[in-house]
Amino acid sequence: MLRALALFGPVLTVLLAATAAFGADRPTLAMGAATVFLALGGISAISGFSPKLAAPAVLATGGGVLVLLSQLLGPSFHHAIPDMLTLAAAGAIYLTVAVAASRTTGAVLVSVGLSLGLILISVGAFAGFVTSPESLYGQPKAFHETRLTAAFLSANTAATLFGMATLFGLTGVLRALGSDGAQGVMLDRIGRMGGLPLVLLIFAGTCLVLTGSRGGIMATGLASMGLLLWGQERLSGKNTLIALLFMAFGLLLLLLISGSVLGDRLSATGALEASGREDLWRASLGAFFEMPLQGHGMGRFEAALAGQMTPETAPELVQQGAAHNLLLQWLLQTGLIGTAGGLMLLLAAVWPLLKGLGRRRSQRIMLKGSAMIALMVMIHGMLDYGLEIPAVLWWFSAFLGLGAGIATGERGPESRSRSSGA
Repeated sequence: MLRALALFGPVLTVLLAATAAFGADRPTLAMGAATVFLALGGISAISGFSPKLAAPAVLATGGGVLVLLSQLLGPSFHHAIPDMLTLAAAGAIYLTVAVAASRTTGAVLVSVGLSLGLILISVGAFAGFVTSPESLYGQPKAFHETRLTAAFLSANTAATLFGMATLFGLTGVLRALGSDGAQGVMLDRIGRMGGLPLVLLIFAGTCLVLTGSRGGIMATGLASMGLLLWGQERLSGKNTLIALLFMAFGLLLLLLISGSVLGDRLSATGALEASGREDLWRASLGAFFEMPLQGHGMGRFEAALAGQMTPETAPELVQQGAAHNLLLQWLLQTGLIGTAGGLMLLLAAVWPLLKGLGRRRSQRIMLKGSAMIALMVMIHGMLDYGLEIPAVLWWFSAFLGLGAGIATGERGPESRSRSSGA
């Protein structure tokens, strides 16, 4: 417990600070936070690296080498340093949280800490939006004036974070409903084990709807339904039906709470054309073909896009700082070499989850929750740029790290005794 607290406490503290500081979306802030995470990652590797993470670590190292190679071959390596450090910090967070959560008490500590941190963010974002929707920290917003953005400048970025938080809350509620350690009716089970996840689910879900992000809400809804259907092995048929009805009622309530925020967004037509996505994606693809192997370099999106602008598209494209598509962003900035490395990093991160689903008989819902969070982030990443914001990427790494820690950790005595008696 003490090791888990010593490792995860600083991670959560810096994560909260980075989120409050506009998502650490400034090179100096990102590199400062990354330095702390890298130091913690080094300590974690020395103190508690699991042999079960060895194969994913080799794959991740290979992926990292390819990403680094793409940037060394690119036109301006120094521009890539902040993004490279941000990516390395994500790996350090993943390892640190995995080590902290490798024992049952540590996993509980990490889960509670993540829930409390996200509740704090959600309550603060909700209160700030209700009291002053058109300002952030007392200053007028540059855009998304009528939508919830939390501490980010973009409502769509906020939707990625609150989508992850919503799914994490739902995972905790489902865990409580299916737990053998909380006998009784549904409300009794939630009261004993699911109170904190339920609070997170309510506040994070409300914030998600208030962002008005169609992509974020759609991706979270799909992942939530997938989690409900996939995770019902530990739920009785009655509790599954109740959970589905609860979600439907909650969604209806959130739609009523959102007022015109989501309604105006859903009634908009020609979404791709209106937002300039079609021109942006066409220009990003054209920039990729200019340097297909190594890319234009991380941190050089605007420079790469400049050559693709026309007098007609320039007014819209000049305002874009990202491709609003994760795959195009990586192809443009890192080319085929770096994108292959990025896919290897992603595979290395989810590898322990997939292996854990085959070996674990307890806490499987937590592994499934982490997998569904990854699915949601990937779906929304095809429509927006949330993972380009350091704090959002780091939260994502923390969720995957929790899943990896549970998947590779040893089962406690209580779990073994239940398995042997089954």
